Amino acid sequence: MKHTKKKRLLAIVLCMILVLSTGIAAFANENVGLQSVACQAATLERVIKNAEGEDVGTLIADIPEGAFLASSSDANIQMDVQADVGADGVLDRVQQQLETNGEAGYTLNNYVMADVTFYVNGEKQVPQQPITFTVKGTNLDSQKTVAFSDDRQNNPTFPDVTEVTTEDGSKALQFTADMDSETSVFGVTEALQDKEWSTQVGNATVKVTGTEDALPEGAQLTVSEITAENEKEAIENAVMEQENDDSAVTNIVAYDIKFMMNGQEVQPSSPVQVSVDSPQIVSDQDTSVYHVDENNSVEDMDGSVDADGNIVFDAPHFSTYVIVQKGENAVNVTIQHYDATKTTDTKIYADDVRRLPVGGKINDYTKADNWTVDHVVQVIDGTSKTLTNTDKIEVNKECTIKVYYTPKTTTVDGATTFYDYTVKVKDTNYSFNQLTNGTAKNNGKIIAGENKQNYSSYQDSLKVGGKEVNAWTGKGGGVVTELLQGLDANGNVVFNYDEPGFFVNQDKTVQVGNAKRYLRKVYTDYKLTFNQTGDTYTLSSVKDGNGEKQTTSGSDFFPLDNVKVDYEGAYTKKEDSSISGGNKTHNYYFGMRYDVTFKVGDYVGPLNYSFTGDDDLWVVLDGKQVVIDLGGIHDAADKTVNLWDYIKTDEDKQQEHTLTILYMERGAGESNCKMNFTLPSAHISEVGQVPMADLTLKKVNTKAEGLANARFTLENDSTKEKQSAVSGTDGTLSFTKLREGTYTLTETVAPDGYVASATTWKVNVTVNGETATATLYQADGTTAVTPVNGVYNIQNQTQEEHTQMILDYDKTAHVTGWDDRIYDIDITASSKLTSQTTEESGGEADVMLVLDTSGSMGDDGKMTALKNAAKQFVTNTATKSATSKIGITAFSSSGYNKDYGRYKGSHGKSTELLTVGDNQTELTSFIDNLIANGGTDPAVGLNKAYSMLKSAKENGDTLPKYVILFTDGEPTGGGSTWSTTAQTNAEASAQNLKNMGVTVYTIGFGLKDKASAFLAGGEYETWNYGWTTITFPGIASPGCAKTADDANSLLDIFNKISETITNNLEIKGAKVVDAIDPKFIILDDNGDQITEEYLTSKNIESVTLANGGKVYYKDGIQYIEWTDQTIPNKNNNAEWHKTITVQAQTDYIGGNNVATNISPDSKITTSYGEGVLPQPRVNVKAKLELNDKNVTIYKGDDVPSAETVLNDMVQNYAKNTGKYGVTTDSFSVNWYTAEALEKKFDASTRIEDLKVIGTKVENDTTYYLTVTYDAGAPTNESNANTTLEDGKVKIAGDKITHTVVATSVNDSNRTYGIYNIHVISGTIKITKKLVDLSNENQTFTFVVKKDGETVATVPLKVGKGEKEASFTGGVLTNLPRGTYTVEEQKTSGYVLNEAKSGTETNCENSVIPTYVARFVLGNSKATENKSSENVIKDYTYDPNDGGTVGQAVFTNEKVITDWDIVKVSASSDTLKLKGAQFTLKDSNGNVRYTGTSNAYGKIEWKENGVAVSTLTQGTYEFQETKAPAGYSVSAEKWTILIASNGYLKSIKKADGTEVIAQPTTSEDSVVHYYYEDNALYELPHTGGPGIYLFTIGGILLMGAAAWILYKNKCREVLKR
Repeated sequence: MKHTKKKRLLAIVLCMILVLSTGIAAFANENVGLQSVACQAATLERVIKNAEGEDVGTLIADIPEGAFLASSSDANIQMDVQADVGADGVLDRVQQQLETNGEAGYTLNNYVMADVTFYVNGEKQVPQQPITFTVKGTNLDSQKTVAFSDDRQNNPTFPDVTEVTTEDGSKALQFTADMDSETSVFGVTEALQDKEWSTQVGNATVKVTGTEDALPEGAQLTVSEITAENEKEAIENAVMEQENDDSAVTNIVAYDIKFMMNGQEVQPSSPVQVSVDSPQIVSDQDTSVYHVDENNSVEDMDGSVDADGNIVFDAPHFSTYVIVQKGENAVNVTIQHYDATKTTDTKIYADDVRRLPVGGKINDYTKADNWTVDHVVQVIDGTSKTLTNTDKIEVNKECTIKVYYTPKTTTVDGATTFYDYTVKVKDTNYSFNQLTNGTAKNNGKIIAGENKQNYSSYQDSLKVGGKEVNAWTGKGGGVVTELLQGLDANGNVVFNYDEPGFFVNQDKTVQVGNAKRYLRKVYTDYKLTFNQTGDTYTLSSVKDGNGEKQTTSGSDFFPLDNVKVDYEGAYTKKEDSSISGGNKTHNYYFGMRYDVTFKVGDYVGPLNYSFTGDDDLWVVLDGKQVVIDLGGIHDAADKTVNLWDYIKTDEDKQQEHTLTILYMERGAGESNCKMNFTLPSAHISEVGQVPMADLTLKKVNTKAEGLANARFTLENDSTKEKQSAVSGTDGTLSFTKLREGTYTLTETVAPDGYVASATTWKVNVTVNGETATATLYQADGTTAVTPVNGVYNIQNQTQEEHTQMILDYDKTAHVTGWDDRIYDIDITASSKLTSQTTEESGGEADVMLVLDTSGSMGDDGKMTALKNAAKQFVTNTATKSATSKIGITAFSSSGYNKDYGRYKGSHGKSTELLTVGDNQTELTSFIDNLIANGGTDPAVGLNKAYSMLKSAKENGDTLPKYVILFTDGEPTGGGSTWSTTAQTNAEASAQNLKNMGVTVYTIGFGLKDKASAFLAGGEYETWNYGWTTITFPGIASPGCAKTADDANSLLDIFNKISETITNNLEIKGAKVVDAIDPKFIILDDNGDQITEEYLTSKNIESVTLANGGKVYYKDGIQYIEWTDQTIPNKNNNAEWHKTITVQAQTDYIGGNNVATNISPDSKITTSYGEGVLPQPRVNVKAKLELNDKNVTIYKGDDVPSAETVLNDMVQNYAKNTGKYGVTTDSFSVNWYTAEALEKKFDASTRIEDLKVIGTKVENDTTYYLTVTYDAGAPTNESNANTTLEDGKVKIAGDKITHTVVATSVNDSNRTYGIYNIHVISGTIKITKKLVDLSNENQTFTFVVKKDGETVATVPLKVGKGEKEASFTGGVLTNLPRGTYTVEEQKTSGYVLNEAKSGTETNCENSVIPTYVARFVLGNSKATENKSSENVIKDYTYDPNDGGTVGQAVFTNEKVITDWDIVKVSASSDTLKLKGAQFTLKDSNGNVRYTGTSNAYGKIEWKENGVAVSTLTQGTYEFQETKAPAGYSVSAEKWTILIASNGYLKSIKKADGTEVIAQPTTSEDSVVHYYYEDNALYELPHTGGPGIYLFTIGGILLMGAAAWILYKNKCREVLKR
C-alpha cells in the first residue's frame, strides 16, 4: 500500500509538470482570446457609371487603419459603387443646401456621383473614421468643383476638395468625408458662379446672366437698337409673318446683342438669360421675342414679361433679337349681363368679349333691350368697383364689366286673329260644324260646342284616349291630347281628325232669306295687350279694332261679346249649360291665334310659355312640335313649357323661331284664359295673311368687307316693339315679318375695333296689294339709302379712321437757333366733328346778326327777303341748337333811329344775346319791326357786335362766336357815295372781332364788284385816268364771304350758315400729350432747361408753362401734357395751337433727320378716339470731342475694354450709343502707334483695334486715336425744318459726306486723342535661414508657382559656416499679377521649422499649412484697419499701396527624420524585448510621455494614455521604469532633443556623449537606437528549440504516469 501511494504521488507530479509545461508554452506564445480588432489600412478602386451605364470616372477610397472592425486585422474589405438613379433629386438637394449655406448664385453643371457601400467579410459596415476619396478620369474643372456627400436623410455636406496628381500622372479630385449610413451618395460637381453683364441702350437696360464660363474672361456686352429704316423694315416684315393672331401690335423693337473679345464677336458656350428693362414694356401685355439671323430667318425664343416688367428670354447665341408687344392699344373687356332683381348673380345674356383700344370708352355695353341698367360694376385684377359714370366706360386694361339690369315695365299690343263660330243658326239647320277643312280623314270630327248643343246631324261622339272630345270631360276630367298635328308648310293648322276649319282665315256665310248668316267670322283687327316686364309678357286684355278693351285676362274671357250675333241658337248663357249661375249673354264658341317670333341668340335667361284656362290650348314651336297640348272641353288646366328643352344647339339659338298659340272656347261654360311667356326679342305678329316684309342689312368696313358681331335694334315707332339682330361672319343680318309702319334702326354694338354709327336710320314698311316692302332711309326719314344688290350696306370705321374723320391734327418743328440747337415745336388740332358724325346734339354758339337797314333796303322787296331769311335763321337755330344765343343789331347811318318822321329808322337798335330756344318770339318780333332808312355805316353794327361778344367772353362764356353781317350796298357812312372813312372803320372793327377769335360771315345782296371785294378781301381795279389796283383786307373771315342775288338765294345762304354753326361741333375734354425724345429737353418760359434736377431743386414734380402745358418726367422720359382741352371746329376757321421750345441735350453729339418726340406715346386723346402725333425730324448741329486718357495697369491685367476706352476718350460716347440710340456703326475709330506723330499718321502707323484693346501690354505704351462720326443723311423734311429765315439749310457734318471729325478737348486744332498705358510689375524674393551654422555647403531648392503652374525652380546655397542666404532677380522679377506660392523641396537631413513673409513684403500674403508661402502680387498688404485690395483702382496706382514685392523667409534645422528606440537584450541585440516601460520627462521634470516596447522591441509612446506617432519639439529625459520579465531595469538615462515634426536632433548619455545609432541599410532606412537590459536568467531564445522539447517531454511523462497507474491497478486486482 505504501508502495502504491508513492507510485500515485509520482503520477500526480508528472501531471503537474505537464500542466506547467503547457502554461510555459502558452506564456511563450502569448496567445489572446477572440475579440474585434482594427482592420488594416486599404486602398480600393472602382469604376463609376452613370444611369445609362456609361463610364464617367474612377473612385478610389483610401481607408485608414481602424476604419472598420473585424475578427482579424486582415479582414476582407470591399467597396460597392452603383450609379445613382436619382441624380436630379440629389442635385436639387445639393443646390438647396448651397443656397441655405449662403452660396446662392451658382449653377450646377457637370457632375460625377455614385452610391457607395462598404462590406467587411461580406457584411455591410459603416466606417468609423473619415474616408479619403479620389475621383479621377473626369473632365471636371477643378477650380470650379464642389464635393458633396448625401445620405438622403440629413442635409448634404460639402467636404473640401483639392486637385491631386495620381501615380499615373493624371489629375484627380480628392476629398475626405464621413459616412453616417451604410449607403451614401458621394460626388463632385461643377458649381459655376452666375455672372451678370449689363449695358444701357436708349432708355432700356439690357442684362445678360449666365455661368462664369459661359463667355471668355474680358468679353464685353454691346447692344445697339436697329434703327436703319431698310434694315428695320426687313426684320419687322420677317417677324410679323410669325404673328398670326389678330392682336394689335403696339410696340416692336430690334436689338443687335453681341459680345466682343479682342475685337472679335464671341458666342456663349452655354445658354444665357437676357432681360430687357425698358419703359416701353408693359407687364400685362402679350410679349414675344424672336431671334432673327442674317438671312432674316425667325426663331421664337419663348420670351415673357416677369413680375418686375422686364422681358426675359434664354439666348443660346447672339445677333438680332426682336421684341414684339401686343395689346397696348387693344385690351379684352368681358361684359356680363345680370338680373339685378335676383339675390345671387343670375345671367340673362351670355358674356360679350370686346376688344377695345386702351383708353377707349364703352358706350354700347347694354344688350338687354327690354331691361334698364340698374348699376355697373367694373372688375380689374379681382377688385370690384361700382361705377358712378356709366355713360361711357373708359378701359385701360383687361377687365370685366358687370351690367346689372332691372326689367322695363310697359304694355305692348300684339296682333291676333279671332274666329267667331256659329254652332246653331236659329230657325235653320245651318251650323259651323257642317263645314269641312281639307281632305276628310273619316276618323271622327272635332266640333264647336258640345254634342248636346249641336244639331243632331253634326254631333260626333269622338273619343281619344278614352275621353270625349266633344263633351265636357267633367270635373277633374283632364285634357285630351294629340288632337293637333301642327302646321303645314303654308302655316295652316292641321289636326289629326276632321274639323270644320277652326283656324281658317276666311269668312264662311250662308244666306237665310234676305239675311247673311256667318258660320265663321274672322277678325284680324283685334289686339292683344300684354304687360311687359323685361322679357316676360303677360296677357292683360283684348282690344277691338277701335282700340276699345273688350275683356281682360283670366276668368270670363269673352273677347267677342261686342260682336255677338242674335241668331246663335246654341247656349249663350252659363245657365243654359250644365254650369249653374250666370245669366249674362256671351259670345261663346270662338278661336284665337297669334304667332310670337323670337330669336335666342346669346340669351341665357328663362325661356318658357305658360297657360292656364279652358278650353283647347295648343302651343306649336316652329310649326312642327306641339309643346303644350291641352285639348278638349275641360276645366281650367295649366301647363308651362321650358323651351330650352327644344332649343339646344348653337344653330338653334341663331335661328328665328315662331310660337303659334291656338286657343278655342268650345264648351259654352266657363271661359278662362291666362297666358304669359318669357322670350327674348319677342315679336307678336299677324297670322300670315297680313303682308309683312323682311329687311336685310350688311355691316361693312370702308373697304366694303363684311363685319361680324355688329348688333342692331329695330323699334316700331308706333307699338314700341323691338327686335334685335347680330351680323354674321359675312356681315349680313335680317329683320323679318315687319308689319306696315315706321321703324327706327339703331346700331347698339359695333364690331371689335370699330366705332358704332352715331346716326340712326328710319325703316318704312309699305304695302302694295299683297306685297310689303321695307325701305331704309337716313335719319330724316326722307333720304333713301341706296341698296347694293338688294342689301343695304351700313358702314363702320375703325378707331383710326374715325379719329381722322373727326379730327385734324399735326405736329411740326422748325429751328430757331442753329448754334444753340433750339427748336420750336408746334402742335395743332381742329375738330371736324358735326352733329351728323356723332350722337351728340347740335353745337352751341353765340351769334350776332348785324343787319343793314339803310334806305336802299326798302327797294325791290329786299327788306322783306332779309326779314324772312333772318327769321328762318332764328327758327332753324332754335330747332337744332336751342341753347345757342342770338343777338341782333341794325345799322344804317347816324340819326336814322326814330320811330316816326323823316329820320324814322332802326340804326343802332339791338337786342341782347338771348338764348334762342327761350326767346324765339322776341327775336323774330325784333326782325319784323326793322325799318329801312339812311346811309350805310357797317362799323356801327360791327362795333356793337364786338362789344356784346366781348362782354359775354369776359363773363365766362366760352361758346364759339360768330358775326353775320348783311348789307346790300357800299359803305357810304352818312352820305350816298363810297366813304373811305366808313370803309376803313368797318375794316378795323372787323379785324378786332377776328382778333378776338370771332368768325365773321358777310352776306352781300346784289353788290357791285367793288363792294364784293370790300367784304371778301382782295384786289379791285378802278379807272381814274388810268387803271389803279385797290387791295381790300376784307371784312369776312377767310372763306366766309357769301353773295346773294335774290330772296331765295339769300334764304339758302342763311340756312347754310345756320347749319354750319349748329352742326359743327367742338371736341371737349381732349388730352394732348407729347413725349419728348431723350435727345431733346423742353425749355421753360425763361429759356431754362427743365431737367429732372430742375424739378428736384424746386421740390416739385412738374411745372406748368404759360401755354398751359404741364411738364413732368415718367420713367426717365420727359412729357408735356394739356388736359381738358377744347378743340375748335375746323369749319369755324379755328384751331387748337400750342408751341413749345426744345433744345438738344448738351451731351448729345447731334445728327441729321433726328426725331423730336416718341411715337406712339405722343398723341391727342378724345372721347371719340385718339390720334398719334407725327414725329417731325430736324437736323441738329453736331460736335465731337476727344479726351486724352492715361491708365496704369498691373502686368498681366487686361487693358480697358474698347467700350471703356471709347467711353472715356470720345466725349459722351456711352450716353449717345446708349440713351440716345446712336449706333456704334456711326463712329469710325482708328488707332495709331507712338510713331504716328512723327510719320504724320500714315498707313504704316495704323494698327487694328484688337492690338490696342485685346493685347496684353508688357511695357509702357502710347497710342493715338482718331474718330469720325457719321451724322446721317438729312431728309427733305429735316432740311425744311432746319431752314433759317435767310433760306439757308443747316446740316450736321460735312454737306456731302455728313461726317464730323473729332477734335481734342484740350486743343481744337488737334484731331487725335492720346492714350498712355503705364505698366507696373512684381518681384518675389526668397531668404533661407538655418538654426545652426552649416558644417558644409548645402543647397536648398524652391518651387515658385503662379496660379498652380510652376514659374521657376530656384536653387539657393548656404555656404559652410553660414546661417543665411537670399535669392532675388532674374526669373523672379517683372512678374505679372497673380497668386504665387513659394514651396521648399525636401532636403535630406533638414527640417523646415518656419515659413513666413519677410519685412520687405508689401503685397497680400499668407502661409499655407505645410510651410508654403503665398503672395498675391497686385493686391495690397492687409493691415489691422484695412483689408487687402487691388492696388490698381480705376486704372490708377499709388506706390504707397504696394502690391509689388513678396519676400518668403524659410528657417531650417538639421535633424534625423525617421528614427526610433528599440529595447534589446544586453546579451544579444537580435533579442528584442517586449514589455519594457519608459518615461520621457520634459525640462520641468514632468512626465510628458510614457512608452512600452512592443513585440519588436520598438518603443510606442502615449500621451495621457493616448497613442501618439510623433513627439512634440523639446528636450526630454529618457529613463526605463520597468524591465521585461527576466531582466533588470537599466539605470542608464538619455537626454533626447526633439526638433519640429517629431524629428530627432540628438540623443546623449548622461555624460554628454552621443548615443551611437545603428547603421541603416538599403532595406531599412530607419535610424535605430538600441537600449539594453541585462537578463536575470535565460529563457529559450526566439528561433531555438523553444517550447517544443518541453511539450514532447511533458507528453512522455504523462504517458509514463498513465502506464504506471495502469500497472499498479492490475497488480491490485491480481492480488485480490
